[in-house]
Amino acid sequence: MNIVETIEIVNEMRAEKVFENYALGGASAVIFYTEPIATEDVDIFISIKNANDLTVLTPIYEYAAKHNFPVKAEHIVIKGFPVQFLPTFNNLTAEAAENAAEFELENVIVRVMRPEYLTAIMLDTGRTKDFLRISLFLESDLVNMKELEEILSRHDLSEKWKKNKHRLIR
Repeated sequence: MNIVETIEIVNEMRAEKVFENYALGGASAVIFYTEPIATEDVDIFISIKNANDLTVLTPIYEYAAKHNFPVKAEHIVIKGFPVQFLPTFNNLTAEAAENAAEFELENVIVRVMRPEYLTAIMLDTGRTKDFLRISLFLESDLVNMKELEEILSRHDLSEKWKKNKHRLIR
């Protein structure tokens, strides 16, 4: 299995206008900034105009069927990797996808959510593993704190940050 081949397909889907834009998120995005961590799938956040319900995923599943990519539960298995396509579900994830960083893997561009957005999304989600990952980001000095504070303020997460800061900064 080679994630580069998976990303090539995702880039082809974007080029064919299956969705407008994308960014790698979740644990698979964290890997671009820190040491590898366990993850079972690749989370791709997608921007789609007029995303009112989950029927927005229909073109993705049609693409998968056309290209013989198997579907297992909520995942499409692309070149051996289970991929979960997630519509940007709020302003924070939409902004994170729009402002993604670009990395090059074996001459293939991959769009990845930046650490400040990943941190804000993990804070918003609030699972124990998210707080552990936030701590890892902060300890590794990967987060531009000024930019993070601006993002948190824009998305009404400043109070949640203040309430949880003791769990994150050692």
